[in-house]
Amino acid sequence: KKTRSKFDINIDFQYNSDEPIESKLKALPQKGWVQGEDKTVSGDWKVSPLYPIKMPFLILEADKNCKDYTVIGYPSRDYCWIMSRKPVMKESTYNMLTEKLTKEHQYDLEGLRKVPQKWTKEEREKRGLTVEEVPNSVLTTK
Repeated sequence: KKTRSKFDINIDFQYNSDEPIESKLKALPQKGWVQGEDKTVSGDWKVSPLYPIKMPFLILEADKNCKDYTVIGYPSRDYCWIMSRKPVMKESTYNMLTEKLTKEHQYDLEGLRKVPQKWTKEEREKRGLTVEEVPNSVLTTK
Protein backbone atom coordinates (compact mmCIF):
# COMPACT_ATOMS: atom_id res chain seq x y z
CA LYS A 1 0.00 0.00 0.00
CA LYS A 2 1.33 3.44 -0.96
CA THR A 3 1.87 5.72 2.02
CA ARG A 4 0.49 9.22 1.98
CA SER A 5 3.03 12.05 1.87
CA LYS A 6 2.60 15.39 3.60
CA PHE A 7 2.70 16.77 0.06
CA ASP A 8 -0.48 14.90 -0.95
CA ILE A 9 -3.37 17.34 -0.72
CA ASN A 10 -7.12 16.83 -0.44
CA ILE A 11 -8.96 19.61 -2.26
CA ASP A 12 -12.46 20.60 -1.13
CA PHE A 13 -14.10 21.85 -4.34
CA GLN A 14 -17.78 22.73 -4.56
CA TYR A 15 -19.75 24.32 -7.37
CA ASN A 16 -23.33 25.25 -8.17
CA SER A 17 -24.98 22.38 -9.99
CA ASP A 18 -27.24 24.68 -12.03
CA GLU A 19 -27.88 28.35 -12.66
CA PRO A 20 -28.59 30.60 -10.86
CA ILE A 21 -25.86 30.82 -8.28
CA GLU A 22 -28.35 29.91 -5.53
CA SER A 23 -28.74 26.40 -6.97
CA LYS A 24 -27.69 23.35 -4.98
CA LEU A 25 -23.96 22.95 -4.32
CA LYS A 26 -22.28 19.82 -5.65
CA ALA A 27 -19.04 18.52 -4.20
CA LEU A 28 -16.20 17.32 -6.41
CA PRO A 29 -13.44 16.14 -4.07
CA GLN A 30 -10.04 16.28 -5.74
CA LYS A 31 -6.51 15.13 -4.95
CA GLY A 32 -3.33 17.09 -5.46
CA TRP A 33 0.33 16.10 -5.47
CA VAL A 34 3.18 18.57 -5.14
CA GLN A 35 5.83 17.94 -7.80
CA GLY A 36 9.48 18.91 -8.07
CA GLU A 37 12.68 18.24 -6.20
CA ASP A 38 12.03 20.59 -3.25
CA LYS A 39 8.35 20.10 -2.53
CA THR A 40 8.41 22.64 0.31
CA VAL A 41 8.69 25.52 -2.18
CA SER A 42 7.39 23.99 -5.42
CA GLY A 43 4.58 25.68 -7.31
CA ASP A 44 4.26 22.69 -9.64
CA TRP A 45 1.37 20.39 -8.75
CA LYS A 46 -0.66 17.66 -10.37
CA VAL A 47 -4.39 17.68 -9.59
CA SER A 48 -6.88 14.91 -10.23
CA PRO A 49 -10.50 16.01 -10.61
CA LEU A 50 -11.45 12.44 -11.59
CA TYR A 51 -9.40 9.25 -11.48
CA PRO A 52 -7.19 8.52 -13.49
CA ILE A 53 -6.82 12.06 -14.87
CA LYS A 54 -3.91 14.08 -13.43
CA MET A 55 -3.64 17.63 -14.74
CA PRO A 56 -0.76 20.10 -14.36
CA PHE A 57 -1.54 22.87 -11.88
CA LEU A 58 1.00 25.69 -11.73
CA ILE A 59 0.93 28.12 -8.83
CA LEU A 60 2.02 31.34 -10.54
CA GLU A 61 1.34 33.87 -7.79
CA ALA A 62 0.32 33.81 -4.14
CA ASP A 63 0.25 36.48 -1.50
CA LYS A 64 3.02 36.41 1.09
CA ASN A 65 1.08 34.42 3.68
CA CYS A 66 -1.12 32.45 1.26
CA LYS A 67 -4.13 33.96 3.04
CA ASP A 68 -5.71 36.21 0.41
CA TYR A 69 -5.17 34.99 -3.14
CA THR A 70 -3.46 32.57 -5.45
CA VAL A 71 -3.12 32.50 -9.22
CA ILE A 72 -3.13 29.14 -10.97
CA GLY A 73 -1.97 28.59 -14.52
CA TYR A 74 -1.85 25.83 -17.10
CA PRO A 75 1.41 25.10 -18.99
CA SER A 76 -0.11 25.88 -22.41
CA ARG A 77 -1.31 29.26 -21.04
CA ASP A 78 -4.82 28.46 -22.30
CA TYR A 79 -6.27 28.56 -18.78
CA CYS A 80 -5.70 30.53 -15.61
CA TRP A 81 -7.61 31.12 -12.41
CA ILE A 82 -7.39 34.00 -9.97
CA MET A 83 -8.68 32.67 -6.66
CA SER A 84 -9.48 34.55 -3.50
CA ARG A 85 -10.24 33.23 -0.04
CA LYS A 86 -12.84 35.97 0.28
CA PRO A 87 -15.76 36.55 -2.07
CA VAL A 88 -14.72 40.15 -2.73
CA MET A 89 -11.24 41.00 -4.01
CA LYS A 90 -9.91 44.55 -4.01
CA GLU A 91 -9.93 45.91 -7.55
CA SER A 92 -6.30 47.06 -7.13
CA THR A 93 -5.25 43.50 -6.23
CA TYR A 94 -7.17 42.05 -9.19
CA ASN A 95 -5.59 44.58 -11.56
CA MET A 96 -2.10 43.85 -10.20
CA LEU A 97 -2.63 40.10 -10.75
CA THR A 98 -3.97 40.47 -14.29
CA GLU A 99 -1.01 42.70 -15.13
CA LYS A 100 1.39 40.04 -13.80
CA LEU A 101 -0.42 37.36 -15.80
CA THR A 102 0.07 39.28 -19.04
CA LYS A 103 3.50 40.83 -18.50
CA GLU A 104 5.34 38.24 -16.40
CA HIS A 105 3.60 35.00 -17.39
CA GLN A 106 2.56 35.85 -20.99
CA TYR A 107 -1.12 34.90 -20.64
CA ASP A 108 -3.74 36.23 -23.05
CA LEU A 109 -6.68 37.27 -20.86
CA GLU A 110 -9.23 37.83 -23.62
CA GLY A 111 -11.63 35.20 -22.20
CA LEU A 112 -10.95 35.89 -18.52
CA ARG A 113 -14.12 36.55 -16.54
CA LYS A 114 -15.02 37.17 -12.94
CA VAL A 115 -17.29 34.55 -11.40
CA PRO A 116 -19.78 35.90 -8.85
CA GLN A 117 -19.35 34.47 -5.39
CA LYS A 118 -22.12 33.58 -2.96
CA TRP A 119 -21.46 32.26 0.51
CA THR A 120 -23.63 31.08 3.37
CA LYS A 121 -23.45 32.53 6.85
CA GLU A 122 -22.36 29.07 8.04
CA GLU A 123 -19.44 29.05 5.60
CA ARG A 124 -18.34 32.49 6.76
CA GLU A 125 -18.42 31.35 10.39
CA LYS A 126 -16.70 28.02 9.60
CA ARG A 127 -13.78 29.89 8.06
CA GLY A 128 -13.63 32.42 10.90
CA LEU A 129 -14.21 35.41 8.59
CA THR A 130 -15.85 38.70 9.52
CA VAL A 131 -18.75 40.63 7.97
CA GLU A 132 -16.15 43.06 6.57
CA GLU A 133 -14.38 40.18 4.79
CA VAL A 134 -17.58 38.45 3.62
CA PRO A 135 -20.32 41.09 3.43
CA ASN A 136 -23.95 40.10 4.00
CA SER A 137 -24.64 41.20 0.40
CA VAL A 138 -22.83 38.10 -0.92
CA LEU A 139 -24.57 35.65 1.41
CA THR A 140 -27.17 33.20 0.19
CA THR A 141 -29.45 30.90 2.16
CA LYS A 142 -28.62 27.78 0.12
